[in-house]
Amino acid sequence: MKAHGDAGTLTEIIDIVIAITFQITEEFQDSISMCYSGMSLYYSFERWEAIYRPYYDWLQAQFVQLQQHHQLTNELELKLMG
Repeated sequence: MKAHGDAGTLTEIIDIVIAITFQITEEFQDSISMCYSGMSLYYSFERWEAIYRPYYDWLQAQFVQLQQHHQLTNELELKLMG
């Protein structure tokens, strides 16, 4: 997610989230299909987490930044994302 840097506004974050979602889906299409199909129940969730961890970390950092600039409510518990 470093390639996308920090977004300044909620609108920019939403645009980046959409782009990243499509990028991750395309890049890891086979792994995501296996996770959804349930063919590898034990390994699939670990693989899912490994694929999406950088995305979750980046998104959480963006939410923290928005909260610090009072653009997002502080009632959102960001620790639940991790």
